[in-house]
Amino acid sequence: MRQMLLVVVAVFLASCAIKEALTGSRRYAPGADMLGQTPEQVIFSLGQPAATLQVRAGSRLVFVRGPFGRHSYFVDFDEAGRMMAFEQVLTRERFARINPGMSGQEVIAILGPSTEIRGLAFNRIVWSWRYENYECLWFQVELEASGVVRSAGHAILPECLGRSRIVGF
Repeated sequence: MRQMLLVVVAVFLASCAIKEALTGSRRYAPGADMLGQTPEQVIFSLGQPAATLQVRAGSRLVFVRGPFGRHSYFVDFDEAGRMMAFEQVLTRERFARINPGMSGQEVIAILGPSTEIRGLAFNRIVWSWRYENYECLWFQVELEASGVVRSAGHAILPECLGRSRIVGF
């Protein structure tokens, strides 16, 4: 029994070491226990941020997580450089704030950077965010060549279309 417990503990510790080596982070998500930490301490725990943004109260680090980026966390710091808040931002409420005519920078300020970018004709691009949901959807924003939002909405994830669809009908 004791040997089995030692094996379980060893496997757990090895998996933690492998996760850190692969992802560069010790934790998946920020937590209340991190409030008051400096950006350096937060980066040590969560790994390199996907983006750094300036906000009214100070600065914001953006951490994209999960398979295909299904979670993105905004971690806010006050002017003194201490973590004061965090939020998982890939939500339907935030998606509803994206409207045609907005700039790409405004979109990033609401959702963080896209996890997938695709080119379209006429120099347009589509930014896509996978997020946790039961409908097998992702959120997409189409940008004009000028960087202004042309359209935004939910679409079925490509892997959820299945092989049963008939092309051309």
